[in-house]
Amino acid sequence: MLSTIELLEHVGAYAQECDIRVEDIRGQIALGHAYVITEGSALFLDRSYLTSGHVATQTFVKGDPIGFAEIISKQIEDFEFKTIKPISLVQVDGDRIRKEVDKAGFLAKEIIRYSVARIFGRERGRLNAI
Repeated sequence: MLSTIELLEHVGAYAQECDIRVEDIRGQIALGHAYVITEGSALFLDRSYLTSGHVATQTFVKGDPIGFAEIISKQIEDFEFKTIKPISLVQVDGDRIRKEVDKAGFLAKEIIRYSVARIFGRERGRLNAI
């Protein structure tokens, strides 16, 4: 498993620094950009409700990707982010992400497909070949 430092080093070849506010990320994902947190943390709020009646939340920290599943699937759910600690991001072009996924081997593509389907709660439309 990659460490956060290794992940940030590898993504650096595909990313550029940006000054997007974390609260504006959903709109930027819709424009075709994904992000990786390089400093700070943010709270993800899913605007749907859990069976308990609470809003689903998750904390994103340094090294966490934001928007990659949405870029790959071209599907954006209703969510928002709020800053916990001042945040720095690098931006990755969505077309580049899709090209890299397309160049990936069979096993990697199946893992990505399975992961994206789970993120969006999709039932399996076809059997996994593996």
